[in-house]
Amino acid sequence: MKKILFSIWLIFALMVSPAFAQYQQGNTRTGAQVDLYLENAKDLGTTTGIVKSDGANTIAAATDGTDYLSTLVADTTPQLGGFLDLNNKLVTDAANAFGGADTTPNVTGGTIFKSGGADAYTDFDDGTNHTNLKDGQLMIILFQHAAGLDCTSSQINCNSGNDWTASDGDAAICVFDDTTDGDGQWLCV
Repeated sequence: MKKILFSIWLIFALMVSPAFAQYQQGNTRTGAQVDLYLENAKDLGTTTGIVKSDGANTIAAATDGTDYLSTLVADTTPQLGGFLDLNNKLVTDAANAFGGADTTPNVTGGTIFKSGGADAYTDFDDGTNHTNLKDGQLMIILFQHAAGLDCTSSQINCNSGNDWTASDGDAAICVFDDTTDGDGQWLCV
């Protein structure tokens, strides 16, 4: 009788013990090696680090850069799902060059642009008008030669309405404001 009671007590103690709960579905055990077995006692194997499964009851160490993403660039469909901590770094895109003497360059393809050969820019558009520009769109122009912004045009508002001439190495920051007249205008500093 003592043997039966001891066996029942042992089974009950194992079922309610924290060690038993650590191996239940949905719980995680870290900091220790865990041997995993499938039904019918098939050994999945032992490894450290990031693991992969071949779908046929075998696990192995994942190969850096091939079995998982080793860089953010490799993820072609990123989903942030929360705030991004930049760790005191700057996020930029490549600088696009304005074409030749185009005084109304298309700015839908980026945020940072290098001046082309135009003497003065009178507008920045989406190739034909402002239809595809978004209110609040930011643009940075890095001037590579003497060029200017035509601040007397109705599409660019800057420098108290006086034209502005930039030198090589100057920069302008512009924001698209689509709330003013239906066609929108760029506010530049």
